[in-house]
Amino acid sequence: MSSVLSGMARSAGFFALAAVLAGCLGYRTGTSLPSNIATVHVTSFTNRTGDPDVETAATSATVQEFQKDGSLRMASADDADVIVEATVMELRLEPLRYSKELATETTEFRLLLTADLILKDRRTGKTLSTHTGLTGKATFVPGGDLSSAKRLAIPAAARDLAHAVVAAVVEAW
Repeated sequence: MSSVLSGMARSAGFFALAAVLAGCLGYRTGTSLPSNIATVHVTSFTNRTGDPDVETAATSATVQEFQKDGSLRMASADDADVIVEATVMELRLEPLRYSKELATETTEFRLLLTADLILKDRRTGKTLSTHTGLTGKATFVPGGDLSSAKRLAIPAAARDLAHAVVAAVVEAW
């Protein structure tokens, strides 16, 4: 009886190991970028929102995110393998929570930055990929002055947008 149980335990262990290894098939560490793409240049984002300096926050956050990610090295426009061009299309506020006392007073907002992205081969000028509707989000509580609170939330939304931009570029392959 114990030899039957021992054999069953070995079989179960073998099948468990096989299942784990099969789940790892196709999994890769590192980047899937083509070997001829090692450097990137991020142009200054274009701002179509009507809100000033949104493009500056988004551009800066994207450069920092590429540096943090490490899949591509930053380079000048003349030396980069690929060029990132992006346009911030929209800055939108969504009410998340309302006051218990006054139903028309919003006590928490979500700020959404939406951008479109074009990735180009610097040497040929050919578009390698496009991504529309990339979004960065941040929530904030307006402390009396909605405009100032919104301005303070933009960098957090820009960082979240930058994460989406870098993921789109690095994972497009």
